[in-house]
Amino acid sequence: MRRILLIALLVAMVPVTGGLGRAAPPPAGPMQYVAVDDGTEIAVRLCYPDGYVEGTKYPALVQIDGYGGAASLNSNCYAGMHDYVSVAISLRGTGCSGGQLSLFGDRSSQDGAWIIDNWIPSQGWSNGKVGIIGHSYGGLTGFLVASFATTEHLKAVAVSGLIDDFYRGIVYPGGVLNYGFPLLWGAGLRPFAEHMANASFIASDSHCAANYAQHQGSDAAPTPDLLLGTYGSPFTRDPVTGADAWGITHSLLAHEKNIKAPMELGQQYQDEQTGPRGGHVLWENIPAGVPKRIVISTGRHNPSASVGTKMDWLDCWILKDGQDCGDATDPAKRVMLYFESEGNDRLAPYFASDWPLPGTDWERYKLCAGGTLVERSAATTACDGEVSYASTGAGRHMTGDLGQAVSNPAPLAPYGFTTGLPDTARYTLDFSQDTALAGPLELSLWAKLSSPDGNFWAEVLDLDTSTGATTFVQRGLLRGAANGGFDESRSQKTPGGEIYRPYYSYAGLTPIVPESPTKFEIEIFPLGHVWRAGHQLVLQLHAPPANDPISTYAYEPTTPGVVTILQDADHPTTLLLPFMPTLPPHRATAPACGAVNGEVCVTPALG
Repeated sequence: MRRILLIALLVAMVPVTGGLGRAAPPPAGPMQYVAVDDGTEIAVRLCYPDGYVEGTKYPALVQIDGYGGAASLNSNCYAGMHDYVSVAISLRGTGCSGGQLSLFGDRSSQDGAWIIDNWIPSQGWSNGKVGIIGHSYGGLTGFLVASFATTEHLKAVAVSGLIDDFYRGIVYPGGVLNYGFPLLWGAGLRPFAEHMANASFIASDSHCAANYAQHQGSDAAPTPDLLLGTYGSPFTRDPVTGADAWGITHSLLAHEKNIKAPMELGQQYQDEQTGPRGGHVLWENIPAGVPKRIVISTGRHNPSASVGTKMDWLDCWILKDGQDCGDATDPAKRVMLYFESEGNDRLAPYFASDWPLPGTDWERYKLCAGGTLVERSAATTACDGEVSYASTGAGRHMTGDLGQAVSNPAPLAPYGFTTGLPDTARYTLDFSQDTALAGPLELSLWAKLSSPDGNFWAEVLDLDTSTGATTFVQRGLLRGAANGGFDESRSQKTPGGEIYRPYYSYAGLTPIVPESPTKFEIEIFPLGHVWRAGHQLVLQLHAPPANDPISTYAYEPTTPGVVTILQDADHPTTLLLPFMPTLPPHRATAPACGAVNGEVCVTPALG
């Protein structure tokens, strides 16, 4: 049933053209076929701006993907965009383009770069300046194309919905296999969207049909080698060839060193498709000297108001040559954080010069045996003790039951044993005044496992103690047996030396010695949230859910067993929290349960 629900969600997310309240787009031009440097024909369509004057030179705004690509240009060329010629490109091996698809392969990126550096500047309407814009698939491919294009013509990039490292970011987050969205996207959504958008061109355009015949099914489903290299094992290197896994070699992070054009990144904390960490990690690794900005907001995968910031960024570097751009080039405003966005009702942003935020008050809190979080410096031996829960292999928590029956015994007969333990450990932190956190969190967990492996899921919630309304704010996870690959030297740290993003090589699995105290460093993805006075921050630990509470990731169950969390002088289990230096713009009263974009909220939730 869960698999059916996932497929239904994926089909519902197929890109569409047009939309309610949107002005009718100007007509797109005919399909064109551009022979790139190796002779392969790439399908391209143009859309001229309203008020286009023949003989006038315009900059180009490029989008490239393997959904509709050139066929779906109408969704990318809006009435009122007076300054750019829109250029929509179908990836090699998709739609009306020739060749064969290599998902996120370098050859496709080189095609896009060749069109930007050679074909667009040669067009009579072109002034030689090009920008790349894109979200999700178009953002990922746009980022990769930007890593190959020269800055002679590519002047700016504005992309969102990104994955930094396909391996760590989405296929094996925390070393836990996610067979949900990535597999269903590759085998379902992507080819379905491509063929739906291009069907009329394939049927009516013989040139398109001839190019389509070259695909030889490469665009119909993931190839066996891709499936093996991506899902075959939790190792980052091919056990036969020794080469890095597909998810490493094709990742944006592996190409980022070649980015040269000014870059704006967009990230939503609750992104249920491309995930909650990509933009943050990429921001930190953009090469020094490249102008950059990041826009971070509450919200799911399809942000409601990011187009405006993208166009401001592109206009600055393409139309104004980086001069007199206001906020876009202000070094104190390179980071824009939006809080408590409700639909299109967005509060003013909180500006900062860097991310994580300078001036962040990084504080570690001990997980006390009594179920509270106490600031490390204030904790006493009264905090010490053990807390045990039954890790069931796959957690029962899903949207609508965040923490229900936490204290009830969990019968585990389907997993081969029974226990009177709860299936969740829960810790709370009370707030007596409005308090904002923004940035990554990290759980340094000392625990004993009764099994040689096990998956950890750590979720951060906001509980309104007066109503029981509980908001799912963020999560993190780790496969226990991946812990042997922890590398502190490559982990990212605060100015004070605290780890906020642990690094794991995932070069292999190291079985846990049962009942032996072991330290696990668990990445909790960045969040931005205001807890109101009278609310609690709730940290819950349990096995990863069969479906993520935001319903598009599905995790491989692992060995069930009992987890015992330790707290004493030799085993200090702590949670790192990033307190903001000042409160950001927020509403006079707490938003209604479920009103904030992307935040799942239920009432009541905790029993």
